[in-house]
Amino acid sequence: MALFILVSFHLILQVQPQNVPQPELSVSPSVVTERGSVQLDCKTPSAGVSQCYFYLEGDETNIKYSPSCQLTLTGSELTRWTGHSYRSPQSVNITCYYTVDEFRNQAESPHSLPAAVTVLILDAPQLSVSTSGRSSVQLNCTPPYAGLSQCYFYPEGHESNLKFPSCQLSLTGAELTTWAGRSYSSLQPINVICYYSVKISDRQRLSPHSLPAPVIILDKKPTMTVSHDERRQEFRLVCEVSLSVGADVGCDFYLGDEKIKWMMSQRTRSGSLACNFTAHKDFLWSRMKSEKSREVSCDYSLNSDQTVHSPLSDSHSLTPALYTVLTPPSENTTA
Repeated sequence: MALFILVSFHLILQVQPQNVPQPELSVSPSVVTERGSVQLDCKTPSAGVSQCYFYLEGDETNIKYSPSCQLTLTGSELTRWTGHSYRSPQSVNITCYYTVDEFRNQAESPHSLPAAVTVLILDAPQLSVSTSGRSSVQLNCTPPYAGLSQCYFYPEGHESNLKFPSCQLSLTGAELTTWAGRSYSSLQPINVICYYSVKISDRQRLSPHSLPAPVIILDKKPTMTVSHDERRQEFRLVCEVSLSVGADVGCDFYLGDEKIKWMMSQRTRSGSLACNFTAHKDFLWSRMKSEKSREVSCDYSLNSDQTVHSPLSDSHSLTPALYTVLTPPSENTTA
C-alpha cells in the first residue's frame, strides 16, 4: 500500500507541469529609444506563481528574474542585455516562462511565444550642403537610417525658426538671409543645424541635433564692362565685384552659356575686386560661330570653393556697335 502511494505521488509530479498554462508575453511600447523604457509583462493565468523568467530568444542562459512577472528596462539596459551595440533599428525577441510551487516542488510552465522589441538609437544626423543651381543651395539632413517621419532645419541661434519640408531643403541666397532673420554681408557664413523625429507609440521622439554646417552666400551680382582696341583688335572684359571683406575670388567669363575664361581677381584702387580678361577678336569670333551668341557676361566664386557661383552680371552685346571689329578673319576672295 505504501509503495502504491509513493508511485502515485511521483506520477502526480510528472503530470503536473503539463497542466501549467502557457504565459502570454506583452511589451509596451514595442519600439524603444536609448533613453526610453519598455515594460515586459509575463501574464500568468495560474495562481501561486513564485517567479517569472525572461530571456533573449536563442540564449536561455541569459535570464532576468521578476517575482511580479513584470520587468521594466531602458533602451540602454536592453542593448547591454543583448551584448550588442546597435547603430540602426534592431528587433530583439524576448520569451518568458514562470514557475509555480506544487507539492514542495517547482513546476515550470511552457515558454511564451517570442515578443519583439525594437531598439532605436537616435544618433545625430549628418548635415551636408551642396549647390542647387546658380545662387542657391541644397541642405541634406541624413539620419543614420531610413524610415523617419520628419527632418527639421534651423539657423544657428534661431531654433524656433524651423523649416521642415522633408530631409532636403533648397534655398536661394535671398531666402536663406531672410530665414536667418538678419542681413548678412556677402561671404559671411550662415550656420544651419538639423535634427529629425521618429514616431514611437503615437509620440514624436526627437534626435540629437547635427553639427552646424556653414553656408556661404554669393548673392551680390557683379558688374560687367566691355571696351575694345580697334588697332589691336582686342576686347577688354572687366568683371567687378563689390565686396566689403577680403577674399580670394575668381571670375568666370561667358559667351552666351559657354564659359570661355577664368581669371583671378585683383583689388582696385576703389577697394572693389576686379577680374580682367583681354581677348583677341579671332578668339571671340571662333567661339561665336559655335555658340551662336554675341553676348558676354560674368560671375564670381571663391577660390576655396568654386562650386558656389554668384548671380550672373548683366550681359553685354558685342553687336552691332562692334560688328566692324568682329568681322571674320580675312580670307582670299575673287571679284
